[in-house]
Amino acid sequence: AGVSSFGFGGVNAHVVIEEYVQRTERTASTATMPYLIVLSARTEAQLQAMVSNLKHYLDKHSQTAELSDVAYTLQVGREAMEERLALMAHDWEALRNKLQRYLTGREDREIYRGQVKRNKDTLAVFAADEDMARTIDAWIGKGKYHKLLNLWVKGLVFDWKQLYGEAKPRRISLPTYPFARERYWVSEGGRRKTEDGTGPLFRLHPLVHQNTSTLAEQRFSSTFTGEEFFLNDHRVQGQKVLPGVAYLEMARAAMVQAGETESTGGLELSRIVWSRPLVVGDQPQTVHIGLYPEAEGSIAWEVYSNDEGSAAEAIVHSQGQAMVRSQTDQLFLDIKALQTRLPASRSVEEAYTAFGAMGLDYGPGHRGLESLSVGDGEVLARVSVPVSVAQTQGDYGLHPGLLDSALQAAVALIDTAVGQPALPFALDSLELLAPCPSRVWVWLREAEVATAAVRKLDLDLCDDFGQVCVRLRGFNSRVLEHKLAPASGEAVDTVLFKPVWRPRAVAETVVPPTISDHQVFLCGFDAQCPGLQAQWPDVTVSSLSGDQQSPQPGAFSKAALPLFSVVQTLLAAKPSGPVLLQVVMSNRGDGSLYSALSGLLKTAQQENPQLLGQVLGCDPSVSVGELSRLIEDNRRCPTEQRIRYRDGQREVEDFEQLSSSRMPTESPWRNGGVYLITGGAGGLGLIVAKAVAAATNSAAATKKVTLILSGRSQREERQQQAVEELQALGARVDYRPLDVTDRQAVEQLLAATTEEYGTLTGIVHSAGVLDDNLILRKSADDFDRVLAPKVSGTVNLDEASRDLPLDIFVLFSSVAGVLGNAGQADYATANAFMDGYAHYRNALLAAGRRSGRTLSINWPLWAEGGMNVD
Repeated sequence: AGVSSFGFGGVNAHVVIEEYVQRTERTASTATMPYLIVLSARTEAQLQAMVSNLKHYLDKHSQTAELSDVAYTLQVGREAMEERLALMAHDWEALRNKLQRYLTGREDREIYRGQVKRNKDTLAVFAADEDMARTIDAWIGKGKYHKLLNLWVKGLVFDWKQLYGEAKPRRISLPTYPFARERYWVSEGGRRKTEDGTGPLFRLHPLVHQNTSTLAEQRFSSTFTGEEFFLNDHRVQGQKVLPGVAYLEMARAAMVQAGETESTGGLELSRIVWSRPLVVGDQPQTVHIGLYPEAEGSIAWEVYSNDEGSAAEAIVHSQGQAMVRSQTDQLFLDIKALQTRLPASRSVEEAYTAFGAMGLDYGPGHRGLESLSVGDGEVLARVSVPVSVAQTQGDYGLHPGLLDSALQAAVALIDTAVGQPALPFALDSLELLAPCPSRVWVWLREAEVATAAVRKLDLDLCDDFGQVCVRLRGFNSRVLEHKLAPASGEAVDTVLFKPVWRPRAVAETVVPPTISDHQVFLCGFDAQCPGLQAQWPDVTVSSLSGDQQSPQPGAFSKAALPLFSVVQTLLAAKPSGPVLLQVVMSNRGDGSLYSALSGLLKTAQQENPQLLGQVLGCDPSVSVGELSRLIEDNRRCPTEQRIRYRDGQREVEDFEQLSSSRMPTESPWRNGGVYLITGGAGGLGLIVAKAVAAATNSAAATKKVTLILSGRSQREERQQQAVEELQALGARVDYRPLDVTDRQAVEQLLAATTEEYGTLTGIVHSAGVLDDNLILRKSADDFDRVLAPKVSGTVNLDEASRDLPLDIFVLFSSVAGVLGNAGQADYATANAFMDGYAHYRNALLAAGRRSGRTLSINWPLWAEGGMNVD
């Protein structure tokens, strides 16, 4: 048995208690012969299940159990129920035969079957007879057990201990009752409905119906039928699509239900992403919103659904962060000044006609635009909760009809001739400053230069006095290029980005922010360290790599671990002001691989926004004076995370969205190829292996593709199953245990492969380790353990194959390496290294020092180059 205690301080204790076993010798049982076996259940089907379970038990334990113990346990250790069965047996074989006869429905005079309800009156007569007890004693004395069993199955109440003397058999562990496992959910037709018929009366909120939390997750769930006004009146390409603003209200309502905030005001939602629209088709759709505590009091939230027809993991529709503000700003707009500045008006009816032409069909519940005044890159709109849903105003803090109508004002800024609908994509922040009335003014303007595909807007919603109630910053929408499908259908869109370096000088007028702590880390510039420290006495200057500009696996880890230690110390100190950490590296050759330290710095900033990190690339021959100017320039722009200097020009990393037509279409795999896939029996490795096998298995193939799967484990059941699946697809498959961090083992495997198969066509490196936790809770060993397979493994595979004529060298990275990810500082750093290594290796390929193009895939974005190659 086990006893668990979950301590208040987070300590879990578990005590394992050994079973008590009687130490004294058993006294021989005085049970009479034959043995009487009695079974009962609520229903005929459950009685049959009991008989089947008992027979299965006897097949396994007849050599170790005593038949007398079995009979005694069934007699005194089980409740006598409605449906009853009894029989006599002298030994195990006889008992098994009779149980089998009952299960197959064959007649047997020594099998007694009865039902209590049918014989209730008969048994009442026997019970009233004062001579009945003496009669039963006589039956027992004469061994007439069949009479006793015949009455018992009809409902006789009998003390079975009368059959035994002082030394009774033991009660032992036998199969327990086979419960029916029937579900008794309240039928949908039997539920009381709200007036609009959209759901059960007891729902918590129109968008957050029930609290479905577990010990592992704070969660709320909702089931939408499609008849709700925010779905029925919001259609895109004819499909009922949950408005992007509805996710914001879901997050707000979930925070209120969780007790994190009051119903109105004092809440900020940030870093919001709409990743996949929720489309409700003919069947009701259930969605969940999970809340997850993070550092510094913020709450991460995620709206997701599960495709019940698939084994795939949850489909995430939207996610972001929430923070409760104890004090909020009182902001006011000068409405009259805006009306004077924006005299041009636009017809609201024409706006809704334009929406219809773009495939956006707004019903009465989402037609809240009253007026539009347009200027240069800005709009002043009058918006109200639509009349058809005016009675629902009190149900929401951010009414979907009102907020969606506010965003519709953007139609005045776009070219409606484009003819394609745009859906929400991202939002930097939303602040709920005060209760939102049913009628508001909306001041909408472009936050940045707009493009045909992506727009970025700022909005303020205020009351008639000009007080700002809701403030949105950095609202992005993007053109929808594909047809929408319900959530259980196929994927509807792919978003593809590539990194670009944009020239961006630091303006002389920029005032540097107040930095409470400033530290500079040099990678490969050890000689400049003393001179730089002398010029910056108030800044901590240190070297991460000595004078080694080449970060081979050991050197890179030696640089990453001290930086990790510094970041951990700073986080533990809970800085009250901004802290700036700058890493300076060479932007040439393999010295550029130190840029992977940005994964650690970006993650640290997510875990504590007070930590600001920069990675600065410069010429390896830079002087101390030039380094000093570089540091000063970038100190004034601490929010820019990756900067490089080329030919004296400052450039900042940015990302540019690509059309999905840029996705590669040509298959990199070929018939007869030999491919090594690390982590090959795991999730990603097996996906790639199946893709390779499927792509090369054709009638025209003259030679099978060979897949060499490797993993840390020996070949066991899981690995064998993977091998058999791939062989069924027509591939020749081999599994080899391999630790990619062991250079000698990697070299030996590649040598053995080329000797056995004659060549090696490509390498796919998908092996990796996850150990998620906040930086404060990680040890240096934890950090290094996650780095090893991706850092050492990547270099070991490349070096061991440098003389082989490869077609392709594939590295499986992660978007965490590009953006950072709270709880994954080590994983983000390791994947950033893989992305940088792909860039470095392609440079070697161009110089003729490698063969095989390099792809780094930020799963699930299959982008050639993509997030990693210039």
